[in-house]
Amino acid sequence: LSATWTSPVYAFFHPRPIHKSGKINGKPREWQEFTCGATNCTSRGPLGRIVRRFTDTKDAKATGNLKGHAEGCWGTEIVAKAIKADLDVGSTRESLKAAKLKDGSLDAVFKRMDGKAPVTFSHRQHTYKETRVECVRWVVESLRSTRIVDDAGFHRLMKTGRPHYKIPKSKTVSRDVHRVFARVRARVGTMLKNYDGHLSFSTDAWTSRNNRAFVAVAVHFENNGEPVCMLLDIVEVA
Repeated sequence: LSATWTSPVYAFFHPRPIHKSGKINGKPREWQEFTCGATNCTSRGPLGRIVRRFTDTKDAKATGNLKGHAEGCWGTEIVAKAIKADLDVGSTRESLKAAKLKDGSLDAVFKRMDGKAPVTFSHRQHTYKETRVECVRWVVESLRSTRIVDDAGFHRLMKTGRPHYKIPKSKTVSRDVHRVFARVRARVGTMLKNYDGHLSFSTDAWTSRNNRAFVAVAVHFENNGEPVCMLLDIVEVA
């Protein structure tokens, strides 16, 4: 059946959907479940990265819902370019393997090879959602206060030439940081529980200049042949 699926839209999903049947609203139905191929699926629906297509209807081969989901995760520009290119599904899927972000960001992923490669930037302005993501990354990686996004100088830099550019408030960035932390903590916990190998833990203690004592806990493990060290927690000793 998949041999008849020629639309490039299928390339945005895993190649083998799951065929299921059961009762929905008391009626027997048959459907296919397609799994989104995006690295970070943005779907907020009850099925998450799953898109369901019923096969017991006249439009069993319709791709409208698949296209809508792909546009939400990859951006309308990428989906439109894939359709316009008119390549087969396999070729389109191969061209998407390196894609991490939406739209024009395809050629603007930050490339840091051993910290030596130059950082390249997109010619496309961030969406508001992407701006919030970048603000979280900025304040976390650079150890900045979330209040920096309210700074007047920062607003002049960001809004000059584009006065309608929307910048999140510091409270929004703070909430986003907490949400990201909660999700990352849950994912790290699941990853460590399911890790098929040995985990080594280490601790370190020190006293700051204001005579406050702290203890840090880290975990060490191997991932794809590479050593990984991950900080788990820092606790102040009373």
